[in-house]
Amino acid sequence: MNSIKERVLDLGIRLGINFEERNPYNSYSWDGKTIASINNDSSLLHEIAHYLVCKTIDPMRLEIEEYGLGPGPDIGGVKLSGLSYREPLSHAESSTEEHYASALGILLEEYLGLNWEKTSIEHCWLSNGDLRDAQREVLHCLPDWLQKEVSSFSP
Repeated sequence: MNSIKERVLDLGIRLGINFEERNPYNSYSWDGKTIASINNDSSLLHEIAHYLVCKTIDPMRLEIEEYGLGPGPDIGGVKLSGLSYREPLSHAESSTEEHYASALGILLEEYLGLNWEKTSIEHCWLSNGDLRDAQREVLHCLPDWLQKEVSSFSP
């Protein structure tokens, strides 16, 4: 059986995501082309979720470091290039996108058998009902094959 990390990376690859063996603390979680693979499983799934949400909402931002959202907690002293084809996202827009990535990442954790309850607490979800409502809102970000696979336990 594959390790959890291998299953996480395999899922990302099946979703068309490229990974690079680098630590996000020394670079970016998403550099505009690849996700940094030296990270914990939960953080990797959160980045996969960010990729899927961004690809659905505004695919042009996939070319920008950190999806144009600004630095996350995993980034060290790296300065973002600021390259953007448009104005930065508003606080409301970036908060909504972070909300969606959190919900979708937790759903992917559940799909892979990880401790999604722990992550939901870390991400300050007040109730499972709120979390499930948010997951229903972002299911369309998943390709059809994965929507079918998560439907057995998803909202």
